[in-house]
Amino acid sequence: MCPVTSGSNIDVYVSLIEQFISGVIKFCEFESRYLRLFKEDTCSFADAEYDILNRLFTDLDAYCPHPGLRGEDDISDGQLVASARSALRQLRAHARDQKT
Repeated sequence: MCPVTSGSNIDVYVSLIEQFISGVIKFCEFESRYLRLFKEDTCSFADAEYDILNRLFTDLDAYCPHPGLRGEDDISDGQLVASARSALRQLRAHARDQKT
């Protein structure tokens, strides 16, 4: 899963998050694909990258699509989208910082 040259799989995550934010894939597909990718990923990440990806993983784990079933620690659709946008911004900023 990791490109041999970089040791990172960040582009796959960025693409998946972009598809979700742009509406190409729905919440349930994003949740399923992201959780599977993150759990099965054998890549080594920089600490900053891992922290960003893990925060989104945690938010996905707390995501509850049904308002009537949502507990106080669960997050809504809007909160998940905001978390994904934040993760995408942070991953892009980190990538820019690594190039300079």
